[in-house]
Amino acid sequence: FQQEVNAAWKRLYPGMLPVSVGKTGALTGDTGGRLALFVKAKECGTCDARLASVLATGRQVDIYLVDSQGKDEILRQWAHAHSIPVEKVRSRHITLNHDAGRWLRFGEGKMPVVLQQGADGWRVAAF
Repeated sequence: FQQEVNAAWKRLYPGMLPVSVGKTGALTGDTGGRLALFVKAKECGTCDARLASVLATGRQVDIYLVDSQGKDEILRQWAHAHSIPVEKVRSRHITLNHDAGRWLRFGEGKMPVVLQQGADGWRVAAF
């Protein structure tokens, strides 16, 4: 069955990696792939806690603010307030991004959400 689903996905969405949903709220072991973390900039204590746990893993992560309204200043202020290491941003170990709708496609309405990149595409690793 899964092979048929994968074949249909490749046929319908060439060049786009599939997303599958993980079953746990905890991050799985390091697969070598990047993480994508979707958080709110304001009033989200669970977002702050998830950010801390993701940063503690030392893994490469792309952070997306879903409520930055495309404003770089909001992104900068948020990063400063959360002590995002500047040297890791400069080296692209951590990237800071405006969401631009990705969370709506992958986040299943949950906040925060962590996606993990693997050989078969992106999958939800933690809520």
